[in-house]
Formats: sequence, C-alpha cells, structure tokens
Amino acid sequence: MSLVTEIVSRLDINIDRYHSRATEHVNANNLKESASPIHNVRSLQATVRALSVDNHGLLSRRNLLRLLNQARRDNLFSFQADSDAFKGEAIDEQSWFLLAKFTTQTLGSVLGLLLEQSSLLGAEIDYWNDVLGSSILTGHYTIQTAPSRIWLWISEVISTLKTASARENMTSLSSISRDWKRFYQIVQNNIQEGVLRNTRNTLSSPLTRCRLQLRQKRKALEKLKDLNASAIGILLEECLTFASNEPSSDPIHAKFNRERFHGLYKTVLLVENTLQDLSQSLESPKIFEETVFLATDNMFQEKQRSSLEEQSVQANDVVEGLIYVLRDRIPNNLAYNQYFIRKHGRPSTLARYWFPTVITLMSLSTSLRVLTNRRAELLEWVSEFGATVVDFWRNWVLQPVGKLIGTIRHDEQSEIAIMSRTSLEADRQSLERMVIDFVSDNSSQSNSGNTRPDVSTIAAQVRDGDLTPVLKAYERDLRKPFIGTIRGDLVRALLIQIQKTKVDVEVAMGGIDALLKSQELVFGFIGLTPGLLITYTTVRWIASLFDSRKGFRAGIEKQKFRNAVRNIDRILGAYPTTPDSVLSYRDYGLCIYEAQILKRRAQYTVPRSFLPIFQQDLTDLTDLSHGVWRQRNALQRIQWTYSKWF
Repeated sequence: MSLVTEIVSRLDINIDRYHSRATEHVNANNLKESASPIHNVRSLQATVRALSVDNHGLLSRRNLLRLLNQARRDNLFSFQADSDAFKGEAIDEQSWFLLAKFTTQTLGSVLGLLLEQSSLLGAEIDYWNDVLGSSILTGHYTIQTAPSRIWLWISEVISTLKTASARENMTSLSSISRDWKRFYQIVQNNIQEGVLRNTRNTLSSPLTRCRLQLRQKRKALEKLKDLNASAIGILLEECLTFASNEPSSDPIHAKFNRERFHGLYKTVLLVENTLQDLSQSLESPKIFEETVFLATDNMFQEKQRSSLEEQSVQANDVVEGLIYVLRDRIPNNLAYNQYFIRKHGRPSTLARYWFPTVITLMSLSTSLRVLTNRRAELLEWVSEFGATVVDFWRNWVLQPVGKLIGTIRHDEQSEIAIMSRTSLEADRQSLERMVIDFVSDNSSQSNSGNTRPDVSTIAAQVRDGDLTPVLKAYERDLRKPFIGTIRGDLVRALLIQIQKTKVDVEVAMGGIDALLKSQELVFGFIGLTPGLLITYTTVRWIASLFDSRKGFRAGIEKQKFRNAVRNIDRILGAYPTTPDSVLSYRDYGLCIYEAQILKRRAQYTVPRSFLPIFQQDLTDLTDLSHGVWRQRNALQRIQWTYSKWF
C-alpha cells in the first residue's frame, strides 16, 4: 500500500465515521419516507463498496469516471430540499456520503498523479546532477546533442537568411543566384550580427556552454518539482478538512448539510484550480499558492451569489466539478508534465544511443575478425571452464558425499586405514620365531643340548615386548664384537632388534589407525565441507544479483533511502522546534515526497518483520497535527532504529 493510499484511507475512514455519527440523528420514519426517491438501492450500495479504499484501494481515473457517470445516470445524487422538518434529510445524507466518497477517490488520484510526476522530475534532476558532476558525462552529452545543435544552427541561419531576404525585397532563392554580391553582403552582415550577439558563447568552450544549458534545464525541473510539492501540501492540508471534525449534535440539519456540501465543493474547486495553475507558466511556490487560493475563493463566492437553491446547486456542482477534473484537468496536467519533461529532461533515446551505436557498428567488423581468429581458443576456454566445473562437482561434492554415506553405513571400502590389517600380526609372529630360534640356538650351544627353552614363555615375553634373552646375548657379544660377528650372534641380535623396532612402529601406527577409524565420520564431513561451501557461496552470489534485497540493487536502494532521510532532515531542520511551528505547503509536500521514497525503499532494505513499526514511524513523520518537533523526533527514531539496514 502506497503512502497516498494510506492517507486517503484514513480520510475515507473518517468520512465513514462522520456519516455513521450523522445518521444517528435521523429517525426511522424519515428513513422510510425518504427511501422512495432512490430507485436503485443495490446500485447505491455497490457503488459505495466499489469506492471503499480499504476494499479496492485507489481506483484508476477511467474506472472512477465510469462509476461517477453511472451513478449520475442512476440518479443516485438526487435529494429533496423541502423546508418541512427533516423531510428528505436521509437522502441528503446519502447524497453527501456518496459525493464524499467520490471526492476522496478523486483526491487520491490527483495526489498519486502529483507524486508520480514529482518522482519523474526527481529522476531527471538526478540525471542532470550526474552529468554535471562528471566531465566525461558532460562531454558525452555534448557529443550526443551535437547533431541536434547543428540542425538548430542551420535552421537559425536559414531563418535569418529568409528574414534578411524579405527585408532586402528578395522574393526567392533564384534572386540570390542572380545577384551573388548582394547575397554575400547579406550573409556577412548576419554572421557579424550573430557573432556580436553570441560573444559570450563564442569565447566559452562547448563544454561550458553545455553546462550552462544543463543548469538551466535542471533549474526549470526543480521549479516545477517545488510547485508540485506546494500542490501536494495544499491538497493534503486544505481538502476535506471537515472529515476530521466530530459531527454536530444540533438537530437542525439544514444548515449542517449546507456546510458539508460547501466543504465538498471547495475541495473540488481547490483541486481544479491547483491542476490548472500547474499547467501554466512557472511561478514561485508562494505566488502559486496565493493564486490558487484567490481563484478558489472567487469561484466559490461567485457561485454563492448566483445560487438560488443552494443545496441542489452545490450537489450538482460537486458532480460537475468531479467530472471536469477527471475528464479534462488530470489528462491536461499529465500531458503538460510529459511535454515539460521532454523539453527539459534527458535527451531522447535516439540522441542518447546514436553515438554508441555508430561506434559499435564501426568496430563490429574488427570484433568479428578477432572472434573468428581466436575461435579455437575461445572454444577451448569455454570447454575447459565447463570441464573444470563438472570435475569440481564430481570430485569435491559427489564423491565426498558418497564416501560420507558409505561411512555412515559402515562400508568396508570407505573405511580410513593407513596400514594393512594382517601386517602387524605377521611381523609379530616373525619376531617371535626369530627370538625363539635365537634363544634355542644359544641354549643348545651353552648346555650341550641337555635342556630346551620354554617356547611358550618366550613367545609370551615377546608379545609383551620383552626381549631380555636377546639383549643379554647382544651385551655379551659386544664385549668381543669381532668373535660375535664371526660367530653371527651379534648380527642376529641386531636384526632381531630391527624387527622389534618395526613391530613397535606398526603398533603405534595401529593406534593411530584406530583413532582415525573412531573419527571417520568427522573426517568425512571435513572432506565434504570445502566443496559444499564453494558451491553454496557461488549459488548465493548468483542469486543475490537478482535479489531485490541484496546484490547491486540493494546498494542503490540503501543510497536512495539515505538520501531521502537526509532531505527530510534538511527540511525539518529549517524550522524551530516550538509547539506552534508547522511546515509550509511546499516543505510539507516535499516531506510527503521523500516519505514516499522511504516507504518504497524500505521494501528492499528493512526486514519484513520491522515494516509494521516502520509504518508507524512514517505516519508520525507525515503528521502535522503535533508540529515539527514530533516530526523531528520521528525522523531521529527512524535514523537510530533502522540505521543498521541502510
């Protein structure tokens, strides 16, 4: 819901409340007596429902004009004006209520039109600000408008020659061919006059002249934007002012109805004069406001003097005024704004893009030649890029996922292992045999074969890591290393110790292997994380480019939000914080315009859960009933509450 729709919705609700309070004073008998002139009660109810802002929002101009003509054909605005006590009073109330609904919708259409035109004017002003802020863009604009300026110069020269020919009694161009000397004199005189008139432009550079022209166009757009802001402020503050007042408890409703129709008629006149003055020559906002109010007062007083039956004439005048505004004034104002923007706004599409199009066409053959010569390389780059993406997806996403699933299912092929399962057992058995043989040989040599060593005891000691017999023999042979080496016992002891070291290493590796197996699922997730993280980041980045709340557009929307807050702060900062300080019509209209920008940009910057409270702050920001100090408090609340998002 736009800001205009919310404002008009509050007016519509106040009118409903006003109507319900007023009808409480009408007795039931009068309702029955006065119901007979209304031929189509269902049509009246359907029209009121169609005009409800809460149900259908703001209607378009064509739909509103169609409903108004239909209600007029159905005679829904007729009422009695007899002087008998309360005769026709209920019909007066229904006619006023229906007219108030139509007036509210018309006011909403006009406000929406003015805000939309202000947005277009603001966009054009921002465009000229960007062009004036960059020498490159200014030079580009100079090139863009070069053909039109050359054509304008040629047209002026031809027009000047025609004027001079007429002044010298030269009836046609054929006379020029018969008298070249006279023609040359005319051209020379006109060139000299043109140089004298445009001395300043001749001395300045083309960029300087373009900057001067751009500043003039920007100034004209800003002036019309200020007038639109004044019109918005006038319509919001002065139209339908009775809607916020409580209905009178006076049982004499004749004068009361007359005042209500006066309020509607003044609103229609104010809307009509506002749109009419906006389509005329530009003035200052103060003169514009005075002209609108003066014209409205004069037209109302003239109608007061010429009306014999005041109520019926006022009702008919309201209908005629609404039809005139919807049928003539709104289209005329729209056409005038479009003409004004075309005249003072950015160049046409043809003017903006003819130069890049010419450059593109001129470089097209070279670009095609380069692409053709490097076609194989480009195709290779594309294919390699695609193969890289496919391999990354297969090797770093699909395979780790498959291994992780196998780990969860206890798949033997997916188990982590750094050594074979049977390697440790084979080396340990080999060590046992080597120690048993070594001890047996040494025992047979020392005891002459009488006793045999206990093999089971030696095997148990070896499994526990005890190599005491081997180490004793090793220590004995070290005393006579030469003899031990010749006999071979020293070498065997060394080899057994090497085998023991190998077994110890394999035992340690087995412990590490068991630790890895216990954390197999963790390592599976670690292996899967890089692929998933890169894939997720890439997908999110691509999606953010097209997301209204992220990516390139989010930065633009946040900047517009900040600019709107700054503009509102400048408007409110120019007024004192006294309780009786109120914004002028122009500043109030500009505040509404900037608040509309805040509401639109909040859809892309503020989280959805905060939008309801943001709407409350925005309502306080646009409320004039409590003065500027409350508006400034609302602006400060917006600044510190939502600063983290913009």
